[in-house]
Amino acid sequence: MENFISKFISKKELEIILSKLKKFEDEDVKSNIFLEQYSTNDVVASELAWFIFMNDKMNDKNNMINNADFGFIDLGSGTGILGISLLFYGFKIIFIEKDVNAVNVLKQNLNYIITEYDEYFKSINFDVKNNFVIINKDINDLDESFFVNYKNFYVIMNPPFGAVKKNKHADKNFLEKAFNFNKVYSIHNFESEKTLNFLKSISSDFNFSFKILFEKDFIIKKQHFFHKKNKKTIKVIVVLFEKNK
Repeated sequence: MENFISKFISKKELEIILSKLKKFEDEDVKSNIFLEQYSTNDVVASELAWFIFMNDKMNDKNNMINNADFGFIDLGSGTGILGISLLFYGFKIIFIEKDVNAVNVLKQNLNYIITEYDEYFKSINFDVKNNFVIINKDINDLDESFFVNYKNFYVIMNPPFGAVKKNKHADKNFLEKAFNFNKVYSIHNFESEKTLNFLKSISSDFNFSFKILFEKDFIIKKQHFFHKKNKKTIKVIVVLFEKNK
């Protein structure tokens, strides 16, 4: 198993790669205020990807990972940092994003890793070009066929926090869509016990278990006119939801 793991990049190496991708806070990238588009931090994304690699890939007793019908759905993918992080560990990814500007940046980021890390992907025998799909669509417009076609997939997401008035309860909407699948990895703003109570309640309503994997500082850099500071640090929790059998 050690020889197998050694073929893949380390968590730290992944973090460095992700730091080179285009983000919402970059001057040449336009973000939508009302969609709460904040890029997932490199540290958070790399740690979550490494956890998934070590747990879902290493403990793949049913050989699901090598099944063409298995992969991850990056729900509300933005510029793609979460889904891209999993491509480096050989997972097929479905990127779902409704904002055209974000999709354009996502495509730039994908072209970058395909070009710059071609030799790495060859070394792990992974045809990266044919292992991702981009769907430019609102999650509320996904039809029944989508959920049927990808029923064996898991979800990874950093949903909107639902803090903006026009986007209130967006996190709830994302979770409700994600619970169409058996396993969900999700990042949430950890304001107080109220957050925990909400997550426990909604997971119970949909017959899912709820487990906090880790807590991290999440840095939001200044990108909108109402941001007073150059950066703000908030606490987030990374949560694993699993469908109860």
